[in-house]
Amino acid sequence: MPSSRSTSLNAFAAAAALSLLAGCGPEPVTYYEVPHEEPPRPAPPSAAPQAGSPALHWHAPEAWTEKPASSMRLDSFAYTADDGSVADISVIAFPDSAGGLLANINRWRGQVGLAPIDEAALATVATREDRDDLTIWRVDLAGTAEGGRATRILGAIIPFAGQSWFFKMMGPDAVVRSQRENFDAFIASIHPMAAGEAHPGASPAPSSETSPAPATDPHAGIPGAPPLAAPAAGAPAMDPSAVPPPPASPEIRYTTPEGWEAHAAGGFRIASFAVPGSEGEAADVSVITLAGPAGGELANVNRWRGQVGLAPVAPDALGQTARSLAAPAGTFRIHRLDGPSGQSILAAILPAGERTFFIKMTGPTRLVASQQAAFEAFLQSLQIAPSTGN
Repeated sequence: MPSSRSTSLNAFAAAAALSLLAGCGPEPVTYYEVPHEEPPRPAPPSAAPQAGSPALHWHAPEAWTEKPASSMRLDSFAYTADDGSVADISVIAFPDSAGGLLANINRWRGQVGLAPIDEAALATVATREDRDDLTIWRVDLAGTAEGGRATRILGAIIPFAGQSWFFKMMGPDAVVRSQRENFDAFIASIHPMAAGEAHPGASPAPSSETSPAPATDPHAGIPGAPPLAAPAAGAPAMDPSAVPPPPASPEIRYTTPEGWEAHAAGGFRIASFAVPGSEGEAADVSVITLAGPAGGELANVNRWRGQVGLAPVAPDALGQTARSLAAPAGTFRIHRLDGPSGQSILAAILPAGERTFFIKMTGPTRLVASQQAAFEAFLQSLQIAPSTGN
């Protein structure tokens, strides 16, 4: 069931310096357990942000199962793969910089068994997106966690209104990779809400004499990383109230190229195909639409480049990898990205009114190259019904 959330961080306090403890003991191979830490010590209430501070709003994919929020998490989800493996998704916010971008990325790196990096290497690890008055730092970290499991983190850090917001998916590598598209759309859905906007159905604040429950830290990591803040005594509970669902996707029509196999759409996909090759390989084709510019061309292209093992490009180099294709639906920007490991992405971006359409093929380089003409014919056939939504 899709989930939409808007929430503000009310009365979280800064924490005294603590060393974070590593995660739990060995876990079953097909499940992922969130590591824990000792409850941090709360600071004086004066360190907390003011109630009613500006909030962020997001939409979660249908494939994710919502879990109860906690004293630390503003929102929480799980994705369960067919084999029972589970990836965990969390939304957390803390006052100020919460230790800074480098320290938090190094904390996440420690959780997947990667060594810390220095400031000079940060640009090679984190991708910056600027949109909707937000700066979003994205990371994709893969390594080997405790117990020898291949583990991946997809994360986003957003400084906003005097707080640092952390959006993170962590779990078995294959499971997280399978949800990359949903995570991208999840992050693309984030936007600011007006300061002080009412949240109907908010839970009443507990008595100031009530101590907060011990908190679990879904970001536990390497020793020396910045401590997480704890809620001050008497802080109001996070607002779990629902907000209106995202607007319905527009209707599209198209001609399916020969050899493409239509699959059921779902989540953020409004159309989905598999393209089998002659040697048992296959490429995946998705059609997604998101509100607004969805991060912009540069941020999306650099994220795709990272997915096939290419370094990000600067804004002035973007035109060297793109070309335009005029079609009845509008003018597409097409990017062909061939990675060093034999995987490629062929993607088209179409701004259409208040939405942006993304048509993307991912697969072995040879197969993707052989399908370029079919891909462009699909773009030429695409028709988008006028939006009747907001």
